[in-house]
Amino acid sequence: MTEAIVLPPRAPARPLAPRTPIRQLDVDAVRVRFESELAARLERLAGPLSLGPRDDVAIRRGILASTVRLSPAMAPRAASIAEDARQTLGVEGEIELFQRNGPENASMHACERPILLELHGRMLPLFDDGALLSVMGHELGHYLAHGPRAPHRNAHVLTVLLHAPDGVSDELLFLLRALSHFREFTADRFALLACQDVGAALRAFMILEASDAGDVLTYDVEAYLAQCRELVESSLRRPDLIQGVTHPESPLRGYAIQLFSETTLYRQLTGKGPGTRDVREIDELILRFVGFGDRVPSIEP
Repeated sequence: MTEAIVLPPRAPARPLAPRTPIRQLDVDAVRVRFESELAARLERLAGPLSLGPRDDVAIRRGILASTVRLSPAMAPRAASIAEDARQTLGVEGEIELFQRNGPENASMHACERPILLELHGRMLPLFDDGALLSVMGHELGHYLAHGPRAPHRNAHVLTVLLHAPDGVSDELLFLLRALSHFREFTADRFALLACQDVGAALRAFMILEASDAGDVLTYDVEAYLAQCRELVESSLRRPDLIQGVTHPESPLRGYAIQLFSETTLYRQLTGKGPGTRDVREIDELILRFVGFGDRVPSIEP
């Protein structure tokens, strides 16, 4: 007798929060403040480590050879949500979606046109619309802030060395790790700007961390925020225990999203949130709770 195939549970239907389209978005105003300064220093320090010019044709061909391109007919929900994120953030250009096997994740490739966005693993069945919109916004944030038109692009490309650090100096590795972390915090702000729903953005983290039990869990945003706050407090007390090479720990990112939702900048852009915090204050706090302290601003090339 043929063994029954058990399909993954489908994400519960949740209505999307109303969203305000953002016009003439100033990417640098959203960017974590230390990121550009750090990237400029890295470009000067890395010098001969430049990875060379980008080959968009080769990048796209590699993706076509190893994934399935999702047409709107194949994945209408994903196509609609990607277009929603693109329009909300005011991103120009066509998005091509691709599906790849592997752990749940998403990735953006630094090609000019079309915009190449990959979904990995079971994200489509596991993520509700709001959480998926947050993920799409995060990846489009990378495109806007770290993509083909981004300043200091070579420094951003060099973060791939974190995956193969042999022969790279400790100083350069520290700078690359710090830049990689700040990039993620920046992209997370675009995730929130795309979905304009803190709960949806935090559910994305919860689903990624606990998807194996997703069919029996109720994703409690307030409970997760308490976990995020506890980890931030722990990190401030014991920065030596902080982990993460390319990405900050998810609860630290979740707490940073909550803080960004309270800023005057977020309120100016979306009309949402209390508008009681200055984004520069949030940047300073992020610098402390990811364990970089005063090292990043004080490093000279």
